[in-house]
Amino acid sequence: MTLRVGVISLRLFSVAITSLLVGAGIGFFHGEIISRRWERPAQIAFAEGASSIGALVALVLGPVLYYGLFRRRVSVEEIAIVVSCTAVIGALASITGSEVLIPLLNIGVMIGASFTIMALRKSEANR
Repeated sequence: MTLRVGVISLRLFSVAITSLLVGAGIGFFHGEIISRRWERPAQIAFAEGASSIGALVALVLGPVLYYGLFRRRVSVEEIAIVVSCTAVIGALASITGSEVLIPLLNIGVMIGASFTIMALRKSEANR
């Protein structure tokens, strides 16, 4: 019993830390794109803030999507698709420079990509 609780805790911790790091990276990446024309100190400060926001959002959404929606039945490739869609579409939107829109768009893209993967899995299972 104790071993099982330890393994479950370790898995949850692993997913949470991975989500946190990926979210921080995506947030920093988008923050740098948005603030690319600003003075360097302001650019760094904004990117650090965007990194913190990305980390916190991913810390919450990552485990919720992985354990709640995916129920641990996804491959590494499918997780990479969700992360890639979020990073690329968010980067393209970051070019517009909208500091408020980007986090909301990233959350929407992440959830949308996750639901799309689950819909594709269901359609493949019904074949």
